[in-house]
Amino acid sequence: MASYPYKPYKRPPPKKKLWRKPYWWRRWKIVLLQILFPIIIFQFIRTLFLPTTLDILILCFLIAIFLFAVFTPA
Repeated sequence: MASYPYKPYKRPPPKKKLWRKPYWWRRWKIVLLQILFPIIIFQFIRTLFLPTTLDILILCFLIAIFLFAVFTPA
């Protein structure tokens, strides 16, 4: 039997699957986005008419949560 100077072809390793969040996480994220959007709009309108420091802080906090939920992978 002759020895071959090359290694036989091997398949490349399988691509790693991207880890997805559980179903309940994706469902709560969608619910959170649907609830936060109208609250942010209401708070924005309220802040336009009666701007107080607390209103601005609440609006910033809501926008931060909304952006976190939008840009977090599902």
